[in-house]
Order: sequence, then structure tokens, then C-alpha cells
Amino acid sequence: MESETDDLKKELLEILIEEKLYGRANMELVAKDRMREVSQWSQLKAEYDDGSFDTKNVNTHQAESYKLMLTNKVKTLTPGSSQPEVFNVVGQLHTLERLEKEGVLLPYSAEGKAKLGYKPNTQESQGLGLTTSSDIATKPADKELNKAKLAYKEVSGDNEESKVK
Repeated sequence: MESETDDLKKELLEILIEEKLYGRANMELVAKDRMREVSQWSQLKAEYDDGSFDTKNVNTHQAESYKLMLTNKVKTLTPGSSQPEVFNVVGQLHTLERLEKEGVLLPYSAEGKAKLGYKPNTQESQGLGLTTSSDIATKPADKELNKAKLAYKEVSGDNEESKVK
């Protein structure tokens, strides 16, 4: 910049430098605020953790939260709601309720985790105190899925014996 002789080019370079400095300062402010937010959220989680909520695996509460959301959507349906909207919401809610009754979706509890084959994950992610969420070892539905795959292969003729013939 000091070697530049044209005043206009010097001024444009100064403006560019000031823009970059402003962007950097803004990024630093955002980063500090994010760090404050993360630390405050961690503090709140520790303060209000009563053991009734899985803090390690986000997926364990989704069936319950989806059920609440869909129940609320069903309550908001009106006679003016479109038929596809009604079928969509009511169908999803009935499916969730059926899966709960069949024992596929279980609440977050020691019994539920045992039935799903959960194993505690002790592996930490880069020393940050965050655990990975690969807790599920097996699912009860795996056997049923394998049976269905075998039945499909038999019916469709997609097995070794039919290829030989």
C-alpha cells in the first residue's frame, strides 16, 4: 500500500482493509457469543438434569416429541383441511401409536434401553466431553426385517436355487 502512488487506489485499499478488519471483529464477537451460549446451555443442562431425559442420544426423545407435535396438528385440523393433509397427519399419528403398542418405540427408561440393546458409550469425542451416539447395538425389529427379506427372496425367486435352475 505504501508503494502505491495513485491516491484513488490507496483509498480503495484502505477501504478494503477496514472492511476486512470490521468482518474479523464481527466474527470474534459472534464466536464469543456462541461460546457463552454453549457454556450457559451446558450449565443449564447440568442444573436441571433429573435423569428423565437422555442427554447422550438425541434420537431417544423424537418419537415422543413427534407424537406430541402430531397430536397438536390433529387438534388443529378443521373441516376445511385438505384430504391429503388429514390422511398425512392422522396416518403418521396412528403409525406412531401402533409402533408404541407393538413395543418398537419405547420410552427413555432403563427397561426400554435394555429391550433395545443399548450399551453405554464411553468413547469421548476429541476430549471435549462429548460422546458419540452409536449406543444401539441391536434392535428387536432386526429379526423381523431379516425374516421379511428372506420371504421376499423366496417369493421373488431371488435366491441361489432359482439362479441355478
